[in-house]
This record gives sequence, C-alpha cells and structure tokens, in this order.
Amino acid sequence: MLATTYQGERLPDGPNIVGNDRASVAANGGVPGGSTQTTTPQAVNPIEGFLPRSGEGSACREAVGVDLIDGFAATLTINGITIAAEEMNVVLNEDGEPTNEVTASRSLGHYTFGPEPACPNGSVIRATDNVMQACVYRLIEGPGTCVVSEISFDAL
Repeated sequence: MLATTYQGERLPDGPNIVGNDRASVAANGGVPGGSTQTTTPQAVNPIEGFLPRSGEGSACREAVGVDLIDGFAATLTINGITIAAEEMNVVLNEDGEPTNEVTASRSLGHYTFGPEPACPNGSVIRATDNVMQACVYRLIEGPGTCVVSEISFDAL
C-alpha cells in the first residue's frame, strides 16, 4: 500500500475525506466515496478552497470545483458523474465545442466544471443536495495516489 503525506497545515473542517486512493474508487464500481474507509488528515491540505466562493446558490452562475496549491491537480465527480478532463476549465470554439486549450484558471490551480447550460436542470447539477468529490493528487505522482474530499452544495 502506498501512502501520501503532505507537510504543513491541517485540513479545514468543511470537506470530508471519503477515500484514500483510486483503488477504493475502483473497488466501489467506479464511484468515489462509496467506501467506508476513511483516511486521517494529511499534514498539508493542498485544497485552498472550493468554488464557487461567492456563496450558496451561485453554482448555476459560476463554475464549481476546487482551488489547489501549486504542484497538485484534481479530478471531479459531481452527483456521481465523473467530469471528463475536457469538460473542466474548457475553452469553447465558435461552434460551442470544447478545445484542448489550457485556461488561465487551470494554470492557477483551479479545477472546475460549469456553469452548466440549463442549470439546475442540466445533466450534472441539480437544484439542491449536490455532492462534489475532488480527487486531489500530486502532479508528480499522478491520479492513482489521490485523496478524495467531498463537499455538498445547493445551486438554488
């Protein structure tokens, strides 16, 4: 078993650690957080905050996701739907199709989705009781070593 530790601050009281790696995700049929296994908080919390920061009810107007310190990346799962890498922090071409261009927010450590068209009646974000899981990992180690943090939010 491979363990990852971070140095520095403790985790904030908000997010819940719900799994310790992708192996726990795979063991639960690809559903992050399906495990009853929990981890102890790492010494450093790579999560600087969850987005949007403007408050509850803004998930239909602003992107939702996670803000990370340098050297870390994340994958997102919202309401059990894994957000594809090309759907996060996307730049759209003139036809409305995603491009592979890295956005300014991604270069700042923001890994986000949305705002979703037709929110809160889109395919991912609903009006209330949304659950976002951020699988956070060191860039040099890759997503196989991620730690899953979970937060709940309402879009309306």
